Amino acid sequence: MFIEDDFLTSPSERTFSGPYADNVHALNVRSGAVRNRYRGRSLPFEPNYLNAIRLILEEVRPQIVVEFGALEGGLTEYVSDCLSPLDYEYTILAFDLAGNPTSRLPVQGAEFLFMDHCIPVAEMGDRIPSAALRSTPLVILHNAGDRIIEDIQRLESLLKPGDILATTMAVDQADHNLLMKWANGRYLVMSRLCDLFGVNNIQNPNGFLIKV
Repeated sequence: MFIEDDFLTSPSERTFSGPYADNVHALNVRSGAVRNRYRGRSLPFEPNYLNAIRLILEEVRPQIVVEFGALEGGLTEYVSDCLSPLDYEYTILAFDLAGNPTSRLPVQGAEFLFMDHCIPVAEMGDRIPSAALRSTPLVILHNAGDRIIEDIQRLESLLKPGDILATTMAVDQADHNLLMKWANGRYLVMSRLCDLFGVNNIQNPNGFLIKV
C-alpha cells in the first residue's frame, strides 16, 4: 500500500515540515536516540523511523537490502529480525568505513563490508543481481551522513525503477532541499510512509524515496 501511485508524490510538492523541521526538537530527539540499544548494539533511530522501515520491508519483501553506515550493526540486526519471520531468503549488505566499530558478531542473512571514503561500486555489482534477475525492489538504507547524493549517483547503474531509498540525513533544511532538488524527476516521495504518524512526524522528513 505504500508503493501505490496514490501514495507517491513529486519531491517538488513536498516541503521541509513536521516536528523535525524544528532544529531544537530534532537535536533533542537525536541526542536521546543515540543512546538506544538493540540486542546489545547501538541503534540510533527513533521509533517512528524504525516502524516505517519495518512496514516497507514487510510490504516489499526485498531480496537485497543495502545499508550504508552500519556502525555496530544495530539497524542491520533490526532489519534481519523484521525479515526473518517472513520465511524467505534475503541478503543484507552492511557497509561502513574501515575502522568504524562494527560488531564482529554475525547477523542472520547479513554480510558486513568495509570501504574507504566511497562505495566500491564494482564490488557491489558482484553481489547485487542485475535488474533482470531481481524480482523485488532493492532497498537502500543510507545512514552515512551528507554523502547521500554522491553515494547514490555511484550506484545508478545498479538501480531500476521501483528501488527504494530511505535516508536518515534529511534533518537539516539545506540538506533536505538539496536532496529534493536532486531527486526531482528521478524519484518520488513515499508520502504515505512519511506521513504515517502525522505529516513528516519522522526523523527523516520526506526521506523515503522510490525510483521512477
